[in-house]
Amino acid sequence: MLTPSLARVLSPTDFPSLKLMVTGGEPLLQSDIQRWTGLVKLINSYGPAECSVYSHAHPVTNTSDQENIHIGRGVACVGWIVSPNDHHKLLPIGAVGELLIDGYIIGRGYLNDLKGTAKAFIDAPSWLSQFHDGHGHRRFYKTGDLVQYTSDGSLRCIGRKDNQIKLRGQRIGLGEVEHNLRECFVGTRDVVAELVVADDNVDRPPISVAFVQLDEDKDEKSAGKQTIRSNAGATPADEAHIIANSQTLVAPTEDFRSRVLEAEFKLHNVVPNYMVPSVFIQVVQVPLTTNGKTDRRYLQELVASLSKEELQVYSGSGRDKRMPSPDMEIETKL
Repeated sequence: MLTPSLARVLSPTDFPSLKLMVTGGEPLLQSDIQRWTGLVKLINSYGPAECSVYSHAHPVTNTSDQENIHIGRGVACVGWIVSPNDHHKLLPIGAVGELLIDGYIIGRGYLNDLKGTAKAFIDAPSWLSQFHDGHGHRRFYKTGDLVQYTSDGSLRCIGRKDNQIKLRGQRIGLGEVEHNLRECFVGTRDVVAELVVADDNVDRPPISVAFVQLDEDKDEKSAGKQTIRSNAGATPADEAHIIANSQTLVAPTEDFRSRVLEAEFKLHNVVPNYMVPSVFIQVVQVPLTTNGKTDRRYLQELVASLSKEELQVYSGSGRDKRMPSPDMEIETKL
């Protein structure tokens, strides 16, 4: 069982005897499906650590589309969808709400954390009596994840109910930003959206940042090509900082800036301005934590320490304000 982020750094040709792959812990992308289906039986799973290894699973085929990569049905448990603000309110089919897990796979609680246990592991809500006469002392786990029933009865995971940021008075869901980035940014392998708050010694307001890994980055690295490109507008000090962070960050090329300009143009036509990242930073590869998930904190810390001048090198804020090409305008209208 692998996280999708870890699976992306593997090549299917290196594992010719692999027959089954189970992914979980992060959203599965359409590009992941295209990469592995036909070579292995692919199962998308979902499950918090508080409920054994996984609680839901869904076999994936290459016919799945990006909007309908489901987490499937319960495994040794029952899932209930309730109001994110009140678990005593059961929501109707089709509504987006928080997933509660009910079953024997639920853990006892958190070690030496009575407050956290009481918040996440709850007694049976009052509405359960409509479905079971004697529910006794059954316990439920509040996942904090927003889900929705699909037409075939399986669940679709929307994102974390607490995975939202507030920027200039507007509440923004990072999952939605990342979804739109994948749709509008050409040639990405992975994207991560984050709110970055500057270090105490850096005078800069919070900014929304898109970290972009391009499809060709891995090929360049494996071929031994230089991944840190020069930037004509950078000072020697700025270039030194780029080299110091060369294991993750990449100085923008003209090609990358052109893609950013195109992505911004598309994004402004589908989402409000406040949902378009202020800065686009190319990365060699999205960093992973020890458990194989995207290391968001590491990315935040890298950018938080940058000065305004250093950030301009990565953001390409000095790029010329060219009008979108006729092809881009026609594509957007279509």
